[in-house]
Amino acid sequence: LADEEYVITFSPQKTEVFAESRSEEYGFAYQGWHHAYGKGHVVVFIPGHNSEVLFNPNITRYFNNIIHWMESL
Repeated sequence: LADEEYVITFSPQKTEVFAESRSEEYGFAYQGWHHAYGKGHVVVFIPGHNSEVLFNPNITRYFNNIIHWMESL
């Protein structure tokens, strides 16, 4: 899939990464992660923002899996 790639900086030692991307322009970037925060959890998933990406069956599956995982906590 092609879309604008977000490049985010954070501390991967305190976070569990579940999605990554690679591109010629930016190299390696984290695209999905979660970590505990207080009594809860924070989940970040940034696959892109155009309709081709957001409605892609693989991305939709990712969203559904994230929601089901969060419901199980």
